Amino acid sequence: LVYPTIQLQRLAWLIGASNARRWVYEAALYDAAESHRVGYLDALSEGDAVEAAFAFGAGMAQAAPLSIAGSKAQLNAVLAGRVEHEREHLDAMVQRADGSEDFREAARAFAQKRPPVFSGR
Repeated sequence: LVYPTIQLQRLAWLIGASNARRWVYEAALYDAAESHRVGYLDALSEGDAVEAAFAFGAGMAQAAPLSIAGSKAQLNAVLAGRVEHEREHLDAMVQRADGSEDFREAARAFAQKRPPVFSGR
């Protein structure tokens, strides 16, 4: 079995070259604790995984949609080595967020010491 190159590239980026080599060469099964230790899993959940996923999603749902979208696009570009290729688009996302109603709402909420209510505008 030889894995597709893109899958090995992602694995090496995610868990590091040394761990990726060990995992591929050993061809063993790894448990959640080991997967978390090397960075393959973001978190472990003692309880129900679906509940943990909903809790994670609920936290993200409280964030500003433009901020999440922009950060996701930036991270994806960085990780794909495409920042220069996508710079114009990424810069436009930053400018849109900086001039948004959500940005102003964040400033108001901070000044008023209350949680912000974002609209995605």
